[in-house]
Amino acid sequence: MEEVTNKIETMILLSLDATQSNVDHGKTRRSRAKGNEIAVDTGELVVRDTMNITSAFTADMGAGERIYTNTPSGLLAHPSDVVGDESEVMLLWQDKLAWVGFRRVIKAPRGISYLGKPSCFYEKHYRIVNGDGSGDYAKHFLAINRDGAFVPTFYQGNPTSTSLDAGHLCLAASIIEDAHRANAMLAQVKDATEIKFPVPLGDYKDIFADRDGPMNGARRKSILHWVARHLRTSTRGNAHDVKMHTRGIQEFTIDGLRVRLTPNAKVSGRPHHETGKE
Repeated sequence: MEEVTNKIETMILLSLDATQSNVDHGKTRRSRAKGNEIAVDTGELVVRDTMNITSAFTADMGAGERIYTNTPSGLLAHPSDVVGDESEVMLLWQDKLAWVGFRRVIKAPRGISYLGKPSCFYEKHYRIVNGDGSGDYAKHFLAINRDGAFVPTFYQGNPTSTSLDAGHLCLAASIIEDAHRANAMLAQVKDATEIKFPVPLGDYKDIFADRDGPMNGARRKSILHWVARHLRTSTRGNAHDVKMHTRGIQEFTIDGLRVRLTPNAKVSGRPHHETGKE
């Protein structure tokens, strides 16, 4: 658990740094090669609002390797069904935090043109936070069609996104889908920022073995776990079928971090979560 806790604490600290003044926001950039000509960062012109790190999914922290996709064909559902109206994903890479937030837009802003038939639009907010607290923040505007494929969009003749942005949307959807997979618990760790990640059923008891209570007398209360279907005999000798269910505490603290465990759906297929569609 120590390695997992260290990663979580590092992500929380870097998330706090992301809102400080030493993180550069996207700016209008001047092209030196073209003299006084100005190259405009169209994302800053189209996406007016900012988006801060509040509650983000991250990749499985277990020992086993997981496979993620950045294409719509690799997802169980359309990217917009998984990402929903707003979702965040963060990854810890070396000593850097990479965070991306997607916010759905009902219709394209005035002045946006596109090539193709978009089915939905998204703002993309992207932050990189370095180990020393410095970093960068950029905003893009993208569209995808009913198949989840990238639709080129433009503002005043300048592209507002690239196919890489659509790939990031699919990757975020893939991480969120995996977080809600069957045979896993969704762990939500909250401090100044909330971080959500899946924990395999075979690992979660060991990962959270060092939790701080709550206590039941001299012993800690049992952590949330699945109870297999079984027969129970009453005092009168009657047998009753007890369906599979969960038992134990869902919320506890570990190293000062608040943790909540939620059992994922036990069926395969599209995930059940707060931002997607059933």
